[in-house]
Amino acid sequence: MLATPQTAAPTTTPSQAPQTIGEIHQAEYLASRPYQVNFEKKGWNGLSTDEKTAYTNFRLLESGAYEKWTAQEQNDFLKYCEKLNIPHPLPKPLSLDSEEGLLTEQRRKVEALSPDEYREYKQQQRELSLLCSQSGRFRERARKLRAEAKEGKGRAGAAPGQKSEELQKLETLLAEAEQKLGVSFRPPTGPITKEDIQEERARRIRIAELEGKKMPGIYEGDPVWDDVVPIPQDDGEKPLAAIAYTDEYAEGKSTSQSYFLLYKV
Repeated sequence: MLATPQTAAPTTTPSQAPQTIGEIHQAEYLASRPYQVNFEKKGWNGLSTDEKTAYTNFRLLESGAYEKWTAQEQNDFLKYCEKLNIPHPLPKPLSLDSEEGLLTEQRRKVEALSPDEYREYKQQQRELSLLCSQSGRFRERARKLRAEAKEGKGRAGAAPGQKSEELQKLETLLAEAEQKLGVSFRPPTGPITKEDIQEERARRIRIAELEGKKMPGIYEGDPVWDDVVPIPQDDGEKPLAAIAYTDEYAEGKSTSQSYFLLYKV
């Protein structure tokens, strides 16, 4: 092994401290590859012998080619990089990756957030994910109940099936976990109550708020109408005088058309 060059990793001094999440990610990315930044500033001929050695080993570390070596060779190489003060390079942030093309509008908005704003954004995303999951379980539960009612197989008249010993043990473990954590992992059973419907209405409004969309319409936001798929007004491809319906009227008309066909009113 060659003698270790006595050189410290070059440092970068940004003109100002990063203010947004995008700037922070970029600064962290550059800080993890000081020899790359140094090479881009000076060029190969401008580097000292020690800097050339460090930069060459950095490129090898970044490529991951050393991972095909034996375990002992990998270990020796990583120790050598440590002596050269070569940090492990971070992957490119999306905003710096030219192969990904332009960022989406949503991504650009996120990268423009301050750290405090980003923490609030992540909290809202967790809330949105939970609400969407709860709403999905409600819709699936309502769908199953409608199907059972249509087939004349309501829960009250259904005969309970025989559970296997393994299933009984699993349900016991699940019940113990729910009691210990104070949460429920299983969707509720039985008929949907007025309280369930009110909670789902509130969920849909909150989901629209978090997604930055307009509030759901009277029928779209009401779970009672979930089984009625609206039929949009069709004025043809190039109507001579298209009527500018209000959103409320268009929703009511398309929902009523579907309702009449579904239930043959």
